[in-house]
Amino acid sequence: MIIKNILDCYWEKGSIQIFRVNGVCSPCLEQCENFTKFNQFENGMDITNEELNLWKEENKVTLEDKKQAMARFLFEKEILKGDPMRTKKFKDILINAESELAYIKAQDRLLRITSENGDQSSDTIPEYVMTFEDFCKKVPIWNDPEQSYVCFRDDPEMKDSLVQRVQKSRLCYIHAPLVLQHYLVSRKTSSKQVGMINIAHYIHDHFDTGKLEKRIFYNEGGDSAYQVDNILIPDPEISPIARKNYTMDTMKVYGPCLVSKFKVFKDFQQGDQVMFHGKPPNKNKNNLMRCHGMIMIGFREDQGKRYFLLQNWWAKKQFIEVDFEYQNECNPLLSYVETPQDHIPFDLEKHVVFFQNALIWTMMMLVQRKVP
Repeated sequence: MIIKNILDCYWEKGSIQIFRVNGVCSPCLEQCENFTKFNQFENGMDITNEELNLWKEENKVTLEDKKQAMARFLFEKEILKGDPMRTKKFKDILINAESELAYIKAQDRLLRITSENGDQSSDTIPEYVMTFEDFCKKVPIWNDPEQSYVCFRDDPEMKDSLVQRVQKSRLCYIHAPLVLQHYLVSRKTSSKQVGMINIAHYIHDHFDTGKLEKRIFYNEGGDSAYQVDNILIPDPEISPIARKNYTMDTMKVYGPCLVSKFKVFKDFQQGDQVMFHGKPPNKNKNNLMRCHGMIMIGFREDQGKRYFLLQNWWAKKQFIEVDFEYQNECNPLLSYVETPQDHIPFDLEKHVVFFQNALIWTMMMLVQRKVP
């Protein structure tokens, strides 16, 4: 049976994006009839109401079960006492979520945090998620090791360490540090079993009442430069670097680089464009959407101009090329980690999911482990 302890698919079409096979690594998910039928439903393919209803019935976890899990979590976090206004808001998630859109969305976030499995999984990348091969079809030069440098392809210590994630909403500030950590640990260990922290479980255990309220009710993000310090080996040396001083040699020595506070303008967010050169068009405060967290995983030069490969968490824009001018206009903070990362901190080990075969791990996102 597929998909346990997650949102019912029919609450909001498309809200459940990626799946795991009940905690078991499946060599061929396509052979599972139920998964195939649900996948057809999600992608708008033909499926009868009878088949869909049968799938729902076979895989349903009752709303009351979910509410009990949410209530236990809120009680353990001591959220249902103290500030009466906050207490009422959280109680309304359990009682009146169907009455207002804001509460429906808040319950969705709380459900994902309290899901037993947390990050969900599949062993294939959905068609709507860009792969590195898809990106190289749009920008072929990145497929040529003679003309470009890509960490997970060209760094001998990082071979076959590529991971991908697709965020649900406003979690780039956690995605970026976790993927960076995965790559850095991969560089310092010969083991192919380099895991990654389960975001849902991390939030569940480490967010205090204030952070949970901001996350659940207001969908607030955070600062990836601050977050990375919380998940690396204690007292890591994290060095900001001037954008003009970042070179291929820097990447070869220290590995991928954290890109935080990257200003996202409308041209960057809209459409399926993956190359951004020159100044953002109509750059002004009205065009500024938000700030964003990514990581830099590639570098190339052409006729004296520098181009960077960014890894992102949006389904259609998993990989993005920016030239120096565009990046500079977006005013990001670039930081590299000098302290060797040979393991994930012991106090976070219980949150780590290990990759097996080509399994994909995900929560409000997708994660792929690419294995030869």
